[in-house]
Amino acid sequence: MDTSQNFKEDAKVILESAPDLYLILCPKLHIVGASDAYLKATMVKREEILGRYLFDVFPDNPDDTLATGVNNLHYSLNRVLKDKTSDSMAIQKYDIKRPASSGGDFEVRYWSPLNCPVLDKKNQVQYIIHRVEDVTEFIRLQQSHDSQLKVIEALQSHEGKINAEILQRAHDIQELNKQLEERERYNLSFLSAIPDAMILTNQEGKIEFINNQVEVMFDCTKEELLGKTVEYLMPDNAAKIHPNHRGNYFKSPRVRPMGQGMELQGKRKNGEIFPVEISLSPLQTTSGLSAIAIIRDVTLRVEQNKLLQQKEASLRKLYDVNEKEKLQLESINQKMFLITQLSETLLACKNIDEILESSSSFANKILDFSDGVLYLMHNSRNYLEKKLPGEIQIIMQKLFPQMNAGL
Repeated sequence: MDTSQNFKEDAKVILESAPDLYLILCPKLHIVGASDAYLKATMVKREEILGRYLFDVFPDNPDDTLATGVNNLHYSLNRVLKDKTSDSMAIQKYDIKRPASSGGDFEVRYWSPLNCPVLDKKNQVQYIIHRVEDVTEFIRLQQSHDSQLKVIEALQSHEGKINAEILQRAHDIQELNKQLEERERYNLSFLSAIPDAMILTNQEGKIEFINNQVEVMFDCTKEELLGKTVEYLMPDNAAKIHPNHRGNYFKSPRVRPMGQGMELQGKRKNGEIFPVEISLSPLQTTSGLSAIAIIRDVTLRVEQNKLLQQKEASLRKLYDVNEKEKLQLESINQKMFLITQLSETLLACKNIDEILESSSSFANKILDFSDGVLYLMHNSRNYLEKKLPGEIQIIMQKLFPQMNAGL
């Protein structure tokens, strides 16, 4: 039996073993399939949900009077049925009910969903593929840093768009048809349509299957990649050491991110290097143990993280400058206090000798005070000219000469 035939027989296992969260619905919104990862994330069992209406299995949290998860998801699914096109949803708060053994209450969750149609030969929606990412920890992190986010309010909108774009990307799975031939055809059609790149390799690293997104991402055709080792899609330095990593993975196969904590890179046909994220999942097929790799191009995320770091560095610099000027102002306040005391001393002098002696000290204090004010103005002006928007710079350029003239 050739590799292609073996893959078709294992298609259902591949879909259920995918490392991401997939749920498959019929047009009446009954559940007809789910990945193991989805079942784990939502704390349900496959036999408990198959054939049931989606919103009977996953209702709104009755204790949350502001819950909109069911309405928003129902609206999106109806759009997919009507327009026959994919629909990406914004991040949703959609709480999940714990099993009775864990108390049966609802657990707060946030999700990034994508809904995709699977069309039959008559161009009618046969299935809806509902794919989600659990972004609960990310949302909690944002909420815990609200005060910091307010400091960089100018960046918040931009960063939110980036995170939403990152967190809204999705995968989906197609339920197998009851008839074997149609089921195999639909599986192959689904895998080709998954929005992230998918590669199936054997233990020798040879590529046995790719979907359409691999061709787009790496600018290579199926004919060019099938049979080649996966190292063909890596930079030279990574390709040299990857066979050892691959061997270690097959010694202890499990669902996990690849190269956790490392900056992974892919290589296009033209030699261009770009950053990627990769999820790995083992798969036992009729040909032996294989591995599924889900690949994402994270170029946008990397670029925007660099921009955010630059903005944060600017804010830290502004904070440091403000602290320095605060100390200078405190010094000036102390000198003002001394000048006030000296003035009172002069008024209390009884003869010319006392006045002359006190006046000399008074003059020196005034000179020190003036030097401090001029130094503070000079530093503030230099910083403002570099950092403030153009309109404010013009105002400050007009204002500082007047202030200097007044002094």
